Amino acid sequence: MRFSVFPAGATPDAVVTVCVGEACASEAGADGELTADDVDELLSSLVDKSLLQPLADGARLRMLETIREFGAEKLAGRGEVGELRRRHAAHYTALMLEAAPRLLTRDQLSWLARVRADRDNVLAALHYWCDAGEADSALSLAIALSIMALLLGADADTAEWTGEALAVPGDADPGLRAIAEAVHLVTSVLDSSAATLTAPAGRPELTGQLDAIDIEKYPIAGLLRPVYALFIKDDGRVREYLEQARGVGDEWLSAAAWLMTAGLAENYGQVDEARFHAAEAVKRFRVLGERWGLSMALRTIGNIAALDGELDDAVTAY
Repeated sequence: MRFSVFPAGATPDAVVTVCVGEACASEAGADGELTADDVDELLSSLVDKSLLQPLADGARLRMLETIREFGAEKLAGRGEVGELRRRHAAHYTALMLEAAPRLLTRDQLSWLARVRADRDNVLAALHYWCDAGEADSALSLAIALSIMALLLGADADTAEWTGEALAVPGDADPGLRAIAEAVHLVTSVLDSSAATLTAPAGRPELTGQLDAIDIEKYPIAGLLRPVYALFIKDDGRVREYLEQARGVGDEWLSAAAWLMTAGLAENYGQVDEARFHAAEAVKRFRVLGERWGLSMALRTIGNIAALDGELDDAVTAY
C-alpha cells in the first residue's frame, strides 16, 4: 500500500526513507511499526508475489499501474496518504536539489540517468508542493528541474514547471521567485513557434530583482541574467552580466559565461574575439569534464573554423 506512493517505482533506500518511521504505523513489526530491517524481506516477498517488478539491474522496483491504483485506494482508507506524500515530496526534492549542481560536473551522465529514472517521482513532489501551497519549496524544485531540462533541450517542460510553481501564492525567497519568473519568460518564448517568436517585454521590477541576485549563491542566475537581458535587448546589461559571471568563483558559471561571450561576439561578426572566448570556454569545460557545455563550445569552435575556411578543423570540432 505504501509503495503505491511512488509513480515511477523506487529504490529500496527510497522505500526506507519514505515508508518507514513513527509517522507510518503498521502491523508489520511486533511493536506495531514497520522498521528499516523489515524492508528487504518485505520487498522480496512482494516481488515473489509479482506485486512488484525489478527493473534493469534490480536496483529499482516498480508496481504495475493497476496494482498501484488498488494500493493507493487501500492506503487512503488507512489515513496515511497525507504524511506519505509529504515524506515522498521531501525525499525527491532533496534528491533533485542535490542533483542540480552535480548535473553540471564530470558526473553529469550518472546523475542525469538517476534523475531521469525518478522524473515522475520528482514531478509528483512538485505537484505536492503546489497543491500544499508551499511556494518556496515549489520554486526551489522547479528551478532545479530546469537544469535537467536545459541539458535535454526541454524548454516546454521548463516553462510548464516554472509556471506551475509561480502560480502558488505565499511567501518565497524573492531571489527564487525572480529566477523562476525570468526562466518562465525566456523558455515560454523559446517554446513558441518561429512564426510567433517575439522577445518578452522588459519589466523594470524584474530587471532590478535580477540585478540584486547573488550569483555566487545562485549560479544558474548568473547564466540566466545575460540571457534575459539579451531577450529584452538590453545590450549594456548583457555585457555587464557576462563580465560579472566570468569573474565568479563558480567554475561552471565562469565557463558558461566565456561560452556565451563567444556566441555574442560571433553574432556581431567579431570573429577573433569569438575565437578567443570559445577556446577559453573549451579549456574550462574540459577541466570540469562537463559534456553539455563542452559540446556547445566545440560547436562554436567549429562554426568559427568554417568561417575561416578551415574545413578540416571544423569537422574535427564538430
